[in-house]
Amino acid sequence: MQLLLLHDPARRPASWTEIVRPGQFVVFASDEASGAPVDEEGRPLRSPRDAVCMVFDTLPEALAYGKAGVERAPELRFDVYSGPGRVEEPLETIVSPRRAARFDAGHRATRLRRWIAIVLLVGSVPLIYYDTFTQRGVLVLPTFLGASMILSALRLLFMNRVVRDSETARRRRLEQHL
Repeated sequence: MQLLLLHDPARRPASWTEIVRPGQFVVFASDEASGAPVDEEGRPLRSPRDAVCMVFDTLPEALAYGKAGVERAPELRFDVYSGPGRVEEPLETIVSPRRAARFDAGHRATRLRRWIAIVLLVGSVPLIYYDTFTQRGVLVLPTFLGASMILSALRLLFMNRVVRDSETARRRRLEQHL
């Protein structure tokens, strides 16, 4: 493991991104609850200039370091990135098993968005039907609300698709490195 300051004006090159080679893996530690960066031992930083990352030559080493870190300090979170760093989503995010349920709210949110989309789609049908087939002429408000509900449902379903596609891409990248 190599410990690097993210930016060290005395170092050449000064930025950590110019030091990490392709094929290496970078681990960033943060407080799981607040997301604030911490040092390699989990202590809060005195200054943003003290921010560090850990560089590993292999992915198993990086994952083992993160797992050992959350066993040592369950309030920590370790994000493991491939060589380019934070350009892409982390290959893996490691949190304490006790906190994993809270951290992994993505599946619940996806399910919730899907159910809300279904309710919106079903709820839009009576509004549009009422406006179209009543003898009172065209009432703009029910059709407008129904169309808005349909568009909102489609946005929610699209969000689910984006989340699913990004998770699939993350898993493929992780498998490539393993």
